[in-house]
Amino acid sequence: MFVVYFGLGIVASIFIVYFGLQLSKEIYHPTLITFFWILYLASVLTIINVIATGAFYNILRLKRGIPGDQGRIGDKGDFGETGVCDVQCDSKVCIVTIMDSINKTYSELITKALGKNAIVNEPAVINNSEITNKIKLICKSVAYKEISKIKAPKLINDYVADIYSKWIKLLVDSDKSSGKKVIRDYLETDGMDDFPDLPGDPFKEIEKYDVYYWGSDRIFHPRVIEYCSDPKEYTGLTQLPPAPLEGLLTNLYGKVFEAGNVGTPLTVSRIAPLNFNFKTYYSLGDIFTNTNIARSDGKFIEKYAVPDSEKERSEFNFVGEGPKFPTVVLNGSPKYLKPPQDWIKIWRNRRGPPVTVWQPLDYYDNTLKKWFRACGCLAMPNWDDNNPRQQYGFNNPDAQPIRLVADELLEEVTKDGYTFLWNDKGSRVNGDLASWKNNNQEYRDYMNISTLVTNYNYPSNVKSYILKKQAFFVTDEMQPLNFSHELVDEKKYGIAFHGSPYRSAKYSVFAWLKLPLEVQLTNSANSYKIYVKHSGLNKVNSYMLRKQYANKTELTTYMGSNGEKKELSEDNKFNPSNIKLIWQILCIDKNGNLDRDCNSTFYFIRSGADTKLYLKVEVDKTGKGDPYYILSKLPSKNNPNYEKLMKEYIWYNPLLSSGAKLEMK
Repeated sequence: MFVVYFGLGIVASIFIVYFGLQLSKEIYHPTLITFFWILYLASVLTIINVIATGAFYNILRLKRGIPGDQGRIGDKGDFGETGVCDVQCDSKVCIVTIMDSINKTYSELITKALGKNAIVNEPAVINNSEITNKIKLICKSVAYKEISKIKAPKLINDYVADIYSKWIKLLVDSDKSSGKKVIRDYLETDGMDDFPDLPGDPFKEIEKYDVYYWGSDRIFHPRVIEYCSDPKEYTGLTQLPPAPLEGLLTNLYGKVFEAGNVGTPLTVSRIAPLNFNFKTYYSLGDIFTNTNIARSDGKFIEKYAVPDSEKERSEFNFVGEGPKFPTVVLNGSPKYLKPPQDWIKIWRNRRGPPVTVWQPLDYYDNTLKKWFRACGCLAMPNWDDNNPRQQYGFNNPDAQPIRLVADELLEEVTKDGYTFLWNDKGSRVNGDLASWKNNNQEYRDYMNISTLVTNYNYPSNVKSYILKKQAFFVTDEMQPLNFSHELVDEKKYGIAFHGSPYRSAKYSVFAWLKLPLEVQLTNSANSYKIYVKHSGLNKVNSYMLRKQYANKTELTTYMGSNGEKKELSEDNKFNPSNIKLIWQILCIDKNGNLDRDCNSTFYFIRSGADTKLYLKVEVDKTGKGDPYYILSKLPSKNNPNYEKLMKEYIWYNPLLSSGAKLEMK
């Protein structure tokens, strides 16, 4: 082929020279002939260059380059918001109801304020995302969910809408500027986050309402209580602290690394930092498995270590990355959950695709005076010699995707042994690596973090941990928090309180629900009393009971249900986390029928542990002893003595008789 092209080149050169000679045969001046050949050859070379450029373009435009090395896998994005089913969903109806109500109120107020200057058929509309996002937070809050168990969602929506409309009126009335310009700029402009400076500071009034704090932490935790009985001994509400950790159980893995040239084919999977209900949950380490189980169906996510009724399980009908077994991801304060502070490199695949395996080091916090333990390892899909903290940003350790757990919340299960998962034997990679999984059943139920060792021996001395129960539950051993009577920062804590000299009942959701925080209830049949106070939990209808005998001021210890025997237990210590000590108050009418609107002054007291059992009082048959407090099912309405029997279940609130509804005296 070269000879052919060489011959064609010679022929073309001869033709070009011949053609040039023909063109210049009439030129005799030596200077002119020189200029002619310079211009002639330049023109010929230009034409050749244009032809060559077109030919190269035509050849190369469809030609594929040699594939390069695979780039680094990007971080997994945040999960989107849970889809809304339809217009009947409570939270969506709540949002629409409130927005319609406040827009109507706002438009009417602005139209009235502007008078003749109001624009006809163009109602004023609230567009401030600070307002709309707050409404969404309220409608999707735990407080809304809890109250909907005892109040119809429509009534809750109307209640919140009415309060919001009052707030809007308060803001508009407070604005003394011309044409209400200040408040209109704030409410009608998206992105106006800072509260406007209005006379009288109406926002302080708004912040007194319980509803303002729905969606924040500790919604139903009373902070200021006046005890009407035994004030010397009980001078403040005692409340157990929140559980150290919250967990999600899920198998929604993402693939970090996969290779078939590392001995047995290997896939590394990870749960990236997961945003759920406005909180971020972190895994404890990556999953190293054989590639043949690296994809699976049955994907799900649910709350971990909560009652079945609160699991909020979501299932997904697709085949996705990672194995079928789940792992736990955690959210918690830095007192119990910390990002790794330092790492060591334990393995690297130099043959490609690139990956480096890092092991976080246990960390002792000198401030908290305790250890934080590593439960797993991390695979970085690169050959970078910088450790993961440096790669994610040394000064921002929280950006790392896994966490260490406080030693006090972990239980070592190394003694239960391990089952082999994978090793790199036969890969000719410099350095050995093997993956094992602990045999402890709890570990396999919710941990499943791979235990890595840098040899092929059985990992008899490698530590594995499971999370203790008290990581998710408050136990009797935990020191309670003591709150005093002093007025506290309501904005910080979001109190749910009424009936105090410190603030009006109109601010409290308890006053609207007609449920007490603290009260004495008297049995309608025999005048024996029960001292009731709210548990302080994030449950609106959760109370603790103590007996008060006739003509006595002393209170007994806390009453509860005695498990399977369905008997009443006494001599219990204060422990709101024990469901057997929790009671519910149900409003009823004088005939014993449930009254959802609480328009009467009568109550049932029902066990929180067994919702079929109610507190009943039977008088001693001899007339000399104290009454019997027992648990029993309600009598049948077909019983001829139904009305007489029901009186033993019915409790009367003496504080309501004077019309001073639930206000402490």
